[in-house]
This record gives sequence, structure tokens and C-alpha cells, in this order.
Amino acid sequence: MTQAELADAMGVSSRTIIRLEKGHASLVPDQARELAGLVREEDEELADELLAVMGVGADDGVAGELVGALEALPAPAPAPGEPAAAPAPRGPAPKHLVDAVLFAAADAVDMVPRAVTPAVVAAFKRAHELGLAIEAVVDGLATRSKG
Repeated sequence: MTQAELADAMGVSSRTIIRLEKGHASLVPDQARELAGLVREEDEELADELLAVMGVGADDGVAGELVGALEALPAPAPAPGEPAAAPAPRGPAPKHLVDAVLFAAADAVDMVPRAVTPAVVAAFKRAHELGLAIEAVVDGLATRSKG
């Protein structure tokens, strides 16, 4: 199977497959399950081993850096005249969700995740400081890219 065929079968870009092969990215759980499903057709034992390895929780790597930076942010101050909202309970940020966000940013600019991490962290910090919800940022950027 070629890189392009594997990328197509997993629903990712060829660039993502290259990053995975070079160790510059790691599979998120859904991708691991998809890959295990493809492998299972040829080697059931290898597919089970792949899923077991993914369940062990390897090094946090780049996603761990991003999670740490985002978790260190203080809660935004309420707007003048507005009562302070009760803080939402904070559990640990799921590594695979942070990976998915980071990989999407890296894929959009054809770079490795480690290269875009500082920009992604800076953007999230600034949005947080301004009290912007993710939806507001996405809507604002979508409007900007259209015009």
C-alpha cells in the first residue's frame, strides 16, 4: 500500500502519513483504530498490538507542551459591570484532542506540529486574554478568509 493509498484509507493527508512515519506526529485514538482495522485484514495480532501500544499513553511530546501552556492560563477577567462567572471544572485536557487541533494547524500550513506549536499557543493565549470563545475566533477567521 502506498502512502497516498494509506492516507486515503485513513482519511488524512499524505503529509500526515509522512509525519507519522518520521515520528514527527502521533496517531490520535480514532486514527489508531482506523489503522488497526486496515492492518487487521492481514495480521490480527499486529492490529491488537497497535491498539495496546496506543492505550499505554506514550510520551506527551508536542501536545503535552501545548496542554501545559494552555492549562497555565489564568481565567479571563469579566467585562466591566458583568458578574464573574463560576469557573468551569477543569480536568486534564485530552491529549488526543489537543493533538487533533495542533495537527490540523500543521497540516494547513504544510509544517510539522513542533514548528507551529509556538504560533498556536500564542493565538490561544491571546484569544483567552481577550475572553474570546473558540466559536468567535473561528467565525472571525472564516469571515476574514472569505473577503
